[in-house]
Amino acid sequence: MSRLGLALLVAAVLLLGVNGRSLESQTAQVLDAQTTRESFVPVRVSDGYTLYGGLKVTDAQLDNAKSRLSDPTNVLSEDWTFWHWTTWPTCIRRSLQGVDQGEMEYLVNNDGGMRVGGGLYIARNPVSSSSYGPCPLEVTVKAGTPRYNPNILRDAGINIQNDRQKAGLGLLLGYLHYYDSTEQWYVIHSANSIKSIQLGFKDWPSIPWWEKSANTPHYIRPKAVPFVQLWSWIESPGGIRESIAKDLNMGEGSQGQSSLSWLKSFFILMQYIDGPSLVRAIRAFSNPWDAFEPQNFGGYMKAWTSFLDARLAKTEGEPIEVAGYNYGIASKGTFGSGGAKVWAARQRDEAVLKLCKLVSGGRGDCTYRWDVVRAGGDEPGRTFKATKGQVEAMFKNPYLVVNAARQDDGDYLVYYYYPDPTHLNPELKSKVSPALWSAMGSTNYTENPALLMEHGVQLISELMFELFSRHYARPVDQGAPFEIGAGMKNGLTLILDMVSIHPFTDFNGRTTRFYLTAAQIDTAVMSTSTTWKFGDCPAAFISDFDLVTRFEMYQFQVVQATVAINTLRAEMLVEWVRGLKTGMPRHFDLPAWGRFVDDALGWARGKAHVEFDESDFPLIEKRRFVALLDKKIGTNWPGRNSYV
Repeated sequence: MSRLGLALLVAAVLLLGVNGRSLESQTAQVLDAQTTRESFVPVRVSDGYTLYGGLKVTDAQLDNAKSRLSDPTNVLSEDWTFWHWTTWPTCIRRSLQGVDQGEMEYLVNNDGGMRVGGGLYIARNPVSSSSYGPCPLEVTVKAGTPRYNPNILRDAGINIQNDRQKAGLGLLLGYLHYYDSTEQWYVIHSANSIKSIQLGFKDWPSIPWWEKSANTPHYIRPKAVPFVQLWSWIESPGGIRESIAKDLNMGEGSQGQSSLSWLKSFFILMQYIDGPSLVRAIRAFSNPWDAFEPQNFGGYMKAWTSFLDARLAKTEGEPIEVAGYNYGIASKGTFGSGGAKVWAARQRDEAVLKLCKLVSGGRGDCTYRWDVVRAGGDEPGRTFKATKGQVEAMFKNPYLVVNAARQDDGDYLVYYYYPDPTHLNPELKSKVSPALWSAMGSTNYTENPALLMEHGVQLISELMFELFSRHYARPVDQGAPFEIGAGMKNGLTLILDMVSIHPFTDFNGRTTRFYLTAAQIDTAVMSTSTTWKFGDCPAAFISDFDLVTRFEMYQFQVVQATVAINTLRAEMLVEWVRGLKTGMPRHFDLPAWGRFVDDALGWARGKAHVEFDESDFPLIEKRRFVALLDKKIGTNWPGRNSYV
């Protein structure tokens, strides 16, 4: 192996560092591997090269082969464009630096049992290799590049015996190897044949984006990946942050690092507020963080970063600790460990209370409430407007006590109570102890206000215990992207039931949603030696629809919204990469924002194109989302007029 190739091999291992092991030990392992097996890279000898397996190729044979391979009938007559899908860190590095011969030597020498030997695998079809990663590179191969031709090589006296010899010889002759007629897949072994490498996302301005298909060659979008997976690609050893520091000399305080930190913070803001509010935030505010309770964002962001950093600092299977505490939310893909009663009691008495404190930044009253909490709106009588379908959904919720009055237009003015001793849905009887149920039914709380506090706290405590006991040992979602499945159903049921219990006076929605996120981080697995696999974080486009929508419909809404928001994050990451080349990225000018709204509202809009403008912002600010959808889509969207 050449000195350059060895240097690139070591650099690549440093770039792809394995979590939990020192860089020195990783480098030593690679160097040891080089001494314990034969190199697949040609070794220079006095009059030629020795290929893998001892095949000798002379300089004269190489010159003869080059001449024959360069025949006009055997070379590309023009530049050819290919696509190569890979991980985000690799995609960013190669789009900014390209692929040089040293990296090609590394790929050839570490083929990992690839189908036709090591090299850069590329495809003429823009999406046929998309299963290999979320980020496409557009690779242009130069006109004049020879095609691999075994007959020509035999005529030149070179008899290739295996794929590793073929790949090694490709380093010397620079040919393009065509190996799959169905998918139009190729492999190239020499960087000298590559004209350019750039991000392969395509958008054709002359075609309205809502008329394009995600599979057309001129419309290639980033693929949605779980947010915490994307985060791990940024922050894991060998990830994006470390890569730009080492490879692009963008260290602490550089524009690249600062803009990446800004992007991470905005990614969390996208989870902090719902979709319409996010669009309003970037259009109506110079600082999007000012749009929605900015005083509480710091605690929410700290919760995210604390859990993610704790996970990335541990190896698979090790419990994680945040501020010295092991929440123990999930283990080995399921909720809980150590027995249902023990785990449920610990989650109720410790974990969820600490999580509320963390998410609220210490600003919330994170003790179980006892008082009456009434959900109303800003319309007459402190009610909110709801549709017939939404009212039917609320009446089916076993935790709520609902009051709905039908109006002349067919909609309803509604208010409801979360559980407290004076507002008990009869279906709660099976979820609490007989003694408490009897006591609440027989107590006059006007005459005994102290018992209202005592019974109220006990009610919330028992409901939380029943909730955790019911979910013990159920799967935690590991789908990517967020998929409808057992884990997703369990996780979404848990957070909807917890929101319905409404255990605290504030921060209920964020605490309960983050509880599921913490479970996914807790039970994350390593999908490769350097990459964690996480489940996905539920991202409701309209979070106010959580308790007013039939579960299966809300489940579908969450799936579409989560994929939409993760796709938008990926497109913003692409813009960040472009910004490293062109200056400050223009994140809020991306057409992706329009696609985000349409993607997230796919369940409701049919073929209509939805775009929020300034006239919609008052409805968004007042959270009148039924009126917003009626205005943008019409009054027949699914779930509006019937329980479907």
